[in-house]
Amino acid sequence: MAGLLLAIGCERKPVPANGPPSTPTTGPTTEVVSDASTQPSTEPTASLMMIDQRIVSFPPAKLRVQQKRDGDPVVAVLFSDDPKNAIDDNYTGNSYYLEMTLDVANPTEVGQAIWMYKSPTSARTNSTNGIFLDGTRIQLQPLEVRVEFEPRGKQIGVMLQGHFLQFDGNDPNIGRMVRVSADLTAKMR
Repeated sequence: MAGLLLAIGCERKPVPANGPPSTPTTGPTTEVVSDASTQPSTEPTASLMMIDQRIVSFPPAKLRVQQKRDGDPVVAVLFSDDPKNAIDDNYTGNSYYLEMTLDVANPTEVGQAIWMYKSPTSARTNSTNGIFLDGTRIQLQPLEVRVEFEPRGKQIGVMLQGHFLQFDGNDPNIGRMVRVSADLTAKMR
């Protein structure tokens, strides 16, 4: 697949207060976490995505995989390891945050998971899910996306491809469809 890029991946800033409400945890949570002592001594410095036929750089990729209780859905959150100043109004960096409910029985099976998403609408939604360019001035909202996961040693490969709707500050209500592809290597968190 010629459009995919290899990027070394890593933590997303906290979800803003206006994001979707979180579900309270009523029981123990299972998370897949890698042992930091076995990680390479050099941390990745960036991850790359191909957006509308141009390469865009992001902070490193991280992946959190969890399940509240046995039998509950396994949820993976792919996010960029944004700097502390990413919450500032004048921040101009790029970031991403994608929450995905996976088709596996427990978090240890993430390496075989595939996530497919098709939006029920092409209207802009108030969500923290997506890709954000130039701070939060441009948002790419998932429209029709496929994500595959594969083990890569102590890390996880995340292959993403699909279409997103791009909304910007000039006309925040009209989205332009853009193609996005990436082959990220994410640090498990």
